[in-house]
Amino acid sequence: MKRLALISILISVFAFLLLPVSLAQNQEKVAGLPHFAIPPSEGHRILGQAKAKHIKGLRKAVPSELLIGHYDYDVSYYRLDLLINDTTEIIYGEVEMRARSTISGLDSVTINLYQDMTVDSIRSQNTQLLYTRDTHSLHIRLDTAYASGEEFSVRIYYCGHPTESGLMGFNFGTQGGVPVISTLSEPYSAHTWWPCKDTPSDKADSADIIVTVRPDFVVASNGLLRELVTNPNGTKTYKWHESYPITTYLISLAITNYLTFSQYYYPESDSVDSMQIIYYCYPDWLARAQDVYPVTVDAIEFFARTFGEYPFLKEKYGMAHFPWGGAMEHQTCTSMLYSWYAVYVIVHELAHQWWGDLITCRDWHNIWLNEGFASYCEALFFEDLYGEDYYHTYMSYMDYVEGGTIYIYDTTDVGNIFSLIVYDKGAWVLHMLRHVVGDSTFFDILKAYYQDPRFAYKDAVTEDFQEVCETVSGMDLDYFFRQWIYGEYRPGYRYSWLSEPVLNTTGSQKPLFRSRPDIGPRIDGYNLYLHVRQIQPAHLTFFTMPIDVKITTTAGDTTFVVFNDSNTSDFRFSLSNQPAEVAIDPDNWILKTSGLESYGLNIVTTSLPAGSTYYPYQETLEAKGGTPPYRWRITGGEMPGGLLLDSVSGVFNRAPLDSGDFVFTVLVQDTEAVPDTQVLTLSVVYDTTAPCDLVYDGGLSVADIVYLINYIFKSGPEPPLVKCGDPNCDDEINVADVVYLINYILKGGPPPCYVE
Repeated sequence: MKRLALISILISVFAFLLLPVSLAQNQEKVAGLPHFAIPPSEGHRILGQAKAKHIKGLRKAVPSELLIGHYDYDVSYYRLDLLINDTTEIIYGEVEMRARSTISGLDSVTINLYQDMTVDSIRSQNTQLLYTRDTHSLHIRLDTAYASGEEFSVRIYYCGHPTESGLMGFNFGTQGGVPVISTLSEPYSAHTWWPCKDTPSDKADSADIIVTVRPDFVVASNGLLRELVTNPNGTKTYKWHESYPITTYLISLAITNYLTFSQYYYPESDSVDSMQIIYYCYPDWLARAQDVYPVTVDAIEFFARTFGEYPFLKEKYGMAHFPWGGAMEHQTCTSMLYSWYAVYVIVHELAHQWWGDLITCRDWHNIWLNEGFASYCEALFFEDLYGEDYYHTYMSYMDYVEGGTIYIYDTTDVGNIFSLIVYDKGAWVLHMLRHVVGDSTFFDILKAYYQDPRFAYKDAVTEDFQEVCETVSGMDLDYFFRQWIYGEYRPGYRYSWLSEPVLNTTGSQKPLFRSRPDIGPRIDGYNLYLHVRQIQPAHLTFFTMPIDVKITTTAGDTTFVVFNDSNTSDFRFSLSNQPAEVAIDPDNWILKTSGLESYGLNIVTTSLPAGSTYYPYQETLEAKGGTPPYRWRITGGEMPGGLLLDSVSGVFNRAPLDSGDFVFTVLVQDTEAVPDTQVLTLSVVYDTTAPCDLVYDGGLSVADIVYLINYIFKSGPEPPLVKCGDPNCDDEINVADVVYLINYILKGGPPPCYVE
């Protein structure tokens, strides 16, 4: 409780710090660019805490049906008809739900309604239905059994004062002595004030929100206001209709003595000429809103051309003041803390109309698909205003260093759902993805995701978004999503480098004067060796990422891209000019730490070409740094039989006799006994047509004759294959075979019988 009180105080303090009267005053200007008094990351923390703090005492107590969705029906329509008495703080409601059965023989349903609400009756058509209830739900016996796909309806009559502890989605408050009635139902609180299937995974196709209030009140809600009725008793009834699919937590009310002003958005659309943008403001805060809120039009235009048209074009976009901390992206009518005018908050909540309202996270495990996307949209909007450099500056405001996973495993703790990681690290996932797939492909991905009928006006999980990314890019991105969504922390890179001239030994540089000696071998460029190691805790293994490497030479800068997929990696670059400086990921496309260190002894051979059985295999391992000469040896694993590693030269020689994939560890030491190791894999293919080259020198020669003589007469090593010692193919290895080889090699006699 003390922590919640402190958060409330902090929010109030931040609110008074953010009382600008114009966009220019909303943020300080540093070199012509915005610098926020409350950094975006701190703003996101406030937004998340504001959503979580009204779920007091709920931890570990969320009912399973809200978490898992144990329902056997699909909602098609809600009709909320509410009478709200602001004096007694009682709501009187009649809620109709229409739905389709998803099983055969559905004869009962569960509808969520918190226990503080009193149920008068439940009916279907003219039939009164029996029900039982528990803390969070009504369990209703239907009037008959319904077949799969068959429609049914339930009408619930209820009343009560919505809860003010535990789940709290409905608030009776005041502003300047005037009552304010407002809702914030995310994630589990819609059912605290109206009966519904309270899960984000089932959107109603449409909804009517009908609210009767006292005559001086204005009701802001979802969709379009179809009718405003003045009743005989002086009350007013607002009839809002949401014609687009909507999930329960996005249905909202904001009610007080609002003053309004409007703008219009003019889309590039054949279906709609203009769309109203309407702002519902506390009278004392109207002027401030009029000065800052118009940025909304520019933001809608930017998002429409970047992702696709505003998703609820035939209705409106609105913003309504409310007293809750932070803001909430209610569909077509965002609720905003009346004293908060940070542009990034306005942009963040607007972006949710695409990412959160059009496409909604299917469950709260995947809330980053809402919040991470909206946070990233802030950076995109400011990039459009101020350019690419400021885009990177803005991303640095959301630098995330803490642990935890973006995928929220424990959704019973609402503080987890709205933790900063989903806002800021979620935004960094999209930032990194943009660079991994390329700029144009990234925006093609977002447009494809927006347009995909499987998700638009429906819901999605991370794997759905990953599928779109892989389909559009043609890339396997499993490594990317696995480590950044389901893994913890971030990579810590340490890198080092050295360079060597490439000498042309076939000729010397000519002296300027004949009397002087040759200058020596000509330099034909430079090889640069880069060593990258990851230093994050061992239990995190390593991060796999493409990394930009910027090399500054005497002729300018060149950027290469390397793929780092191990704890330590070595890369070689061929340069025309002498390198002077190296930087990895200089533009901060990776959420990381990095640092330059001295180059040590490193094996720079990172892979081996495949070989074939019985063919000579001659590859040279290479190391750089340290103090040569080097000594080589195998310290683990298994090499194929027959293959040898020379300890001085690092050269593999002879021929492998075994086929398969062989993994072994190579160790090198310099004169100071400084070691380095490298795990290598050698693939050897079995080749039945391999030549019978007994000494592995590349062909049949006198050396093979000597080898056979040693075997027959001096107990030397036997031939690797029987056929190789039997060139006359009489199934015996004896002096006749030596004679046969002598005739073939030295006298042009017939070839061995195994030569095809």
